[in-house]
Amino acid sequence: MMKKVTFIDRYIPQYRKDFYLLLRSELAKEGINLQLIYGVPNEIERSKGDFVDIDFGIKIKNLLLGIGQKKLIWQPALRYLKDSDLIIVDQANRLLINYILQFENFLHIKKVCFWGHGKNFQSEKSDILSELLKRQLVKHVHWWFVYNSLSLQIVEAAGFPKERITNVQNSIDTVSLAQEVKNYSSGDLEEIKNINGIKGSDIALFVGSMYAEKRLDFLIDSCYLVKKELPDFELLLMGGGPTANIAIKAAKENPWIHYFPPKFENDKIPYFLLSKAVLMPFAVGLVMLDSFALGTPLLTTHNKKNGPEIDYLIDGYNGLFAKGESISEYSNLIELFFTDKDLQRKIQFGCQQSAKYYSIQEMVGRFVSGIKETLEK
Repeated sequence: MMKKVTFIDRYIPQYRKDFYLLLRSELAKEGINLQLIYGVPNEIERSKGDFVDIDFGIKIKNLLLGIGQKKLIWQPALRYLKDSDLIIVDQANRLLINYILQFENFLHIKKVCFWGHGKNFQSEKSDILSELLKRQLVKHVHWWFVYNSLSLQIVEAAGFPKERITNVQNSIDTVSLAQEVKNYSSGDLEEIKNINGIKGSDIALFVGSMYAEKRLDFLIDSCYLVKKELPDFELLLMGGGPTANIAIKAAKENPWIHYFPPKFENDKIPYFLLSKAVLMPFAVGLVMLDSFALGTPLLTTHNKKNGPEIDYLIDGYNGLFAKGESISEYSNLIELFFTDKDLQRKIQFGCQQSAKYYSIQEMVGRFVSGIKETLEK
């Protein structure tokens, strides 16, 4: 009889679709059935425009509960879990089903695993109690699937045994992205520039969800300073979310700033190829891997909002950190990169080399190995 592993996800973002499709296929080869349960995105999540459906998944309607300023989520998934041999959930205090599942794990009724960062990298000082709770709950699951080495250190430091942690090396489908690059000619890129009124050659790109922690105002103010020094400089802002209005307004007021709604998979590739750098001063996530796969170096700052994927960035090799977190220091970094051709070539080479180490195939392989080990134990 096939073992059943259930993933419960709040909703399915675009970048996770290929992961689940490949994971299901690889688990089936090992005699393991993957059950995927996911919810409908809430209003803020929908504004990002990055959600998808998966045919084999079970779609549920999450219930949003407000307690003061906190938003809790109830996922009505319990009835689908009766014959699951292993349940993998996102590590998040606001997911109420996790408390029930962790109690069942404590009673040895279910094997429950966390998948996540180990902590909230974007928490504020007001979230200290929430982070203390998360730190305690870290220890009360059967197994951990951590994003990468940085997350592994966090979970292990919280007291969870290392022998029950799988580092999945969180990734996207970098292989397919890199292979698609050759399908774009210089003529194709020039046509995209003409269609969108992009006239400069010193082009920078922001791409991703637009929300407060991304600090779009900081980015745009930095680029104003760059524009004064580099007249040929232009900025592409691509994405959606609660603060997309900042990007839209800036594009309307400045002909050298261009706004694009969210684009995914192959649709985003030419905008990376047009750009010399990806600019994301705060809250860097999986865009780090887009940067590697497409050879467009990422420029950021040392800040507490960056996700665990920032661990992949090696300053001066495959990306660059500003010396500080001020607008002037970040704009200076951009100017330095755009005026130093040797530095550009060096970092681009580093991106191409780093892309070889991170892939969705590697991530799925690590997940499959961890799941097999977890079921055996």
